[in-house]
Amino acid sequence: MAPMTLTRDDRLDSWKEIASFLNRGVRTVQRWEATEGLPVRRHQHRKLGSVYALKSEVSAWWKSRSADLAPAQSCSLFDGAGHGSQASSARSSF
Repeated sequence: MAPMTLTRDDRLDSWKEIASFLNRGVRTVQRWEATEGLPVRRHQHRKLGSVYALKSEVSAWWKSRSADLAPAQSCSLFDGAGHGSQASSARSSF
């Protein structure tokens, strides 16, 4: 297997960059890393560590996560306005 060559364009060098890439807040992506398996890597230093992620890995994670959520969202009882579709049809029949 050939070694992977990283380009600067593929790397996200902070929680803030990772969050911006996903259009979410920093705390959200930190939670996703802890509970959902968001692929984040760490450099350990003497006192504090720094994080980074690869756009390609984060995009693949997002796509796999979106695919897992799609069937559940498609059978939702709620319409786009946040109202139950069954309740809406019941009200319109009166």
